Amino acid sequence: LSRQLQIQYPKLHVEVLFGIETLHLGRGEADISLRTAPPEDDDLICLDQIHTIIRVYASPSYAARLHGKPKPEDLDWICWAESHDHLYVNQCLRAMIPNFKPAFTSDDFNVQVAACRAGLGVMPLAKAPHPDAVINELSELDLDLGPEAVGSLYLVVHKRHRYLPKVQCVTELISTAFAELRKKLRS
Repeated sequence: LSRQLQIQYPKLHVEVLFGIETLHLGRGEADISLRTAPPEDDDLICLDQIHTIIRVYASPSYAARLHGKPKPEDLDWICWAESHDHLYVNQCLRAMIPNFKPAFTSDDFNVQVAACRAGLGVMPLAKAPHPDAVINELSELDLDLGPEAVGSLYLVVHKRHRYLPKVQCVTELISTAFAELRKKLRS
C-alpha cells in the first residue's frame, strides 16, 4: 500500500502509528484510524470495514509436535500482557479455558507474533488472505474458536477531515485493499 501511495502521490508524507491506544481524531492526533471496533462518537465516520474469522496459528515446528486435534487447554497460548487483559483475545481465551494461564504475554503485537514464529506457542489471528500476511509463515491449527471469533477492522475518519485530499487518497487505497481482501475471502 505504501509503495502505491508513493507512486501516485510522491509529495504525500505518510506516518503510521501502531498501537492499541485509540487516538483522538477530532484533536488531530491522527487523520485516519484503523480500529477493531466501530466508532461510537457521532463526529467520526466509518468509511469501510472488513471482517474475517479468527483462527489459531503456530509455527510449523510447534504444530509438528502436536498429536491429533489439540484441546485449547493443552496449548501454550501467546496473548496480551495483563495490562491489556481487557482486549478481546484475552477475554475469549479466559472464557474458553478454565484457569487460563498464558505461556507468553507482551504488550506489543509484533513481539507476540515473533514469539509465535519462534515456536513458543500458539496465538489467535485473523485469517487474512493477503500475500504479505504473517499467517502465511505459520500453520493453522484445527481448532474452532466458535462463531464469535471474528476479527473486524474499521476505517475511521473525523467527519471534518473526510474530504481532505490527503485523507481521501489514503482512504481510497485502503478501501481498494479491503475490497480485494473481501473478494478473496468470498472465494
